[in-house]
Amino acid sequence: MRSSSTILLILVLILAACGGSPTPTPTVSLPTATAGLPTQPSAAGETLPTSQFNELEVTVAVAQPGTPIPASGATIEPVSNQPFQFDRVLFTQTGGLSALNLQIEVFGDGRVVRDGAQTQTSADAVANIASLIDTFDFFRVSGQFIGAGASADTYTYSLTVDAGGSSRTIISQDGFTPPALFAIYDAVRALGQ
Repeated sequence: MRSSSTILLILVLILAACGGSPTPTPTVSLPTATAGLPTQPSAAGETLPTSQFNELEVTVAVAQPGTPIPASGATIEPVSNQPFQFDRVLFTQTGGLSALNLQIEVFGDGRVVRDGAQTQTSADAVANIASLIDTFDFFRVSGQFIGAGASADTYTYSLTVDAGGSSRTIISQDGFTPPALFAIYDAVRALGQ
């Protein structure tokens, strides 16, 4: 019995050395994901949280296909106040009943490559195309210019503009091409004939 009383005495001394009373451990209450949200019963009878967003009505205006959406001037500033110049414009027109495959490349120095044949155009023609591209705001405009279920006689157009280290391609189809974009196509198609 002496050994059990010795053990008890050692335990009492250890507890006395620790201050005798245990220090409480702080606890933190974390809110649950459903705290503060109203609840609703589920099909199974459980109570499920609801959100204040369940009843929000949102209306989003979406432009019809073929309608260009101008860039917001407040969010994107023009790169320069100089007249717009391009390094290269690549135009393709494919499709239609004749299965046309037209490709025209126009360079800022006036070179024109139309279906592999190279010619030269005037500085005025290059400036006109640059002005049309700039007026359309080619690098900032957005919109849907193609549609589903196009007929066999529909032409598809692609216009790639390279300028100042940037490049952008817009693809459109008959019936969805805005007039300002068609004006660029017409100006490019008039070259190298």
